[in-house]
Amino acid sequence: MYTTEAFKVESVEESGTIPRMGEINYCGHRRTVCLGLLENINAGDYVIVHKGFALCKLDVDSARKTLDEITDLIRQ
Repeated sequence: MYTTEAFKVESVEESGTIPRMGEINYCGHRRTVCLGLLENINAGDYVIVHKGFALCKLDVDSARKTLDEITDLIRQ
């Protein structure tokens, strides 16, 4: 099963790869995702990821709200 969640971008590959790739923090583990669908993504940004693809960029407040909601669901 795949989920769609908000994640913080930890690093962005600067090697000129196409599509552009980056690493996100997933529950304390780093995962490589494709950033090629979005422009102007930098380390520290928050993105919605589904099946290894960053689909949209979030502002910090929206990302925190989404992460808090997920945390609340896990605790139930």
